[in-house]
Amino acid sequence: GIRGKAVGGRRHWRGRRSGVTPMVVLQLWRPEHSPSRRARHAPSVACAAGESGGEEHAKLVLLRHGQSEWNLANRFTGWCDVDLTGQGIIEARNAGQLLKDEGIELDVVMTSFLRRAVRSACLLLSVLDQCWVPMRKDPTLNEVHCGILTGENKARLAERMSAERVMAWRRNYDLRPPCISDDAPLQAQHLADLRYRPLGEPPTLVPSCESLADCCARLEPWWECELVPALSRGGNVLVVSHGNTLRAIVKRLEGISHEDIFNVDLPTAVPCVYSLDRDLRPIGPPHGTWGDPSAAAPLRRRSRFLVAEEEVLAAQRAMRSQVLTDIAVTTATPAGFSGVSTSPASLADQSSDAMVYRDGLSFRVRSRPPSYFTEQSRLEAQARREYGLLRGRQRALPARRGFKKQVRAALVLIRHGYSEYNADRRFMGWAECELTDRGREEARLAGRLLQLAGGRRVQRVYT
Repeated sequence: GIRGKAVGGRRHWRGRRSGVTPMVVLQLWRPEHSPSRRARHAPSVACAAGESGGEEHAKLVLLRHGQSEWNLANRFTGWCDVDLTGQGIIEARNAGQLLKDEGIELDVVMTSFLRRAVRSACLLLSVLDQCWVPMRKDPTLNEVHCGILTGENKARLAERMSAERVMAWRRNYDLRPPCISDDAPLQAQHLADLRYRPLGEPPTLVPSCESLADCCARLEPWWECELVPALSRGGNVLVVSHGNTLRAIVKRLEGISHEDIFNVDLPTAVPCVYSLDRDLRPIGPPHGTWGDPSAAAPLRRRSRFLVAEEEVLAAQRAMRSQVLTDIAVTTATPAGFSGVSTSPASLADQSSDAMVYRDGLSFRVRSRPPSYFTEQSRLEAQARREYGLLRGRQRALPARRGFKKQVRAALVLIRHGYSEYNADRRFMGWAECELTDRGREEARLAGRLLQLAGGRRVQRVYT
């Protein structure tokens, strides 16, 4: 019953010139018939919440991404692919430190197709020193589609439509927002986005609006085919996703009613840990409440946040007040320590790039107005210059006679960016070391060059 358009993709499955990361592109010819992918069989395990005193068999860690540009602007985001803010980068790294202090070793990371979640997962794994852990990206874990509310400021919308109505759209189980037209600029970009149109695979349905109930239905095959098998093997699974998508997972795992799910909120970048028995039921006593603990019938929480309960409650109260006051909420101080604070909501009125420094490392932060999706950045301009020089050198080469086969595929080889050991002129081998600032810049520029060279669609990344 959800309006949408199938634009390609998959429903469910399961990274010379000085200063530029060198790339080698090999042109290949794909045979007419390639072997089919191995069929996967979904187990029939059903997870239900309940009091369980059994031994721990697996861990499930749920993490909402760090603060995004539109979290800072107090706007509905949905499927819009905004980036992390500088504060969001700090939050994601804090989450990694919290998991490291807890001694949790991960077996697999599952995340969405959206930049704010993927980048949060990468930052977290870097702090954990577990960058080698497999990461499975799936559009099923995308945020609930906000329909025509996408890009709207929550407080200003509440002034027009009432705070009760906006909160109902945000938190009710089965209330969809008005659908967005396929011709609307933001929706048109979703429909044309190549990430939802991979070669040779079934299409991803890009919805035009969703309720939490729709999200729960969307997650069912992923739950059975991906999450349950990983947990049944006794693995420690990290899911880095979005507020409403994680609420849907919590609802299923804890057996929360349609009415009580209204009280469930997950702050940005605060790990939420479930210990599960062999039947994949949460074990141990409740660790707190979802929502107001002083309510007549408080909703007991079966998971454990890795920060003080007072901070969780403060973040939840601040998030709910965003329909009344135009504020942004963060779970980290500027210095990087855990702590909930608020600030006036803000949105960049022009494009800018800045560096955030954390633990002696630098991270680039892009600030973009809503039109940033169609803008060219400084790196794009530099990449165009580099690509122009490359094409000039190619035209100077002698023509290859008889080269008439059509290119059907490409293999791209990229050596990592300039590392700390490269800078110190050391042998590296299997040693684990970070990229330098130059190395991060090289990697970003390599991505722009690949785009200009026609590499808009990448099917697989091996690293």
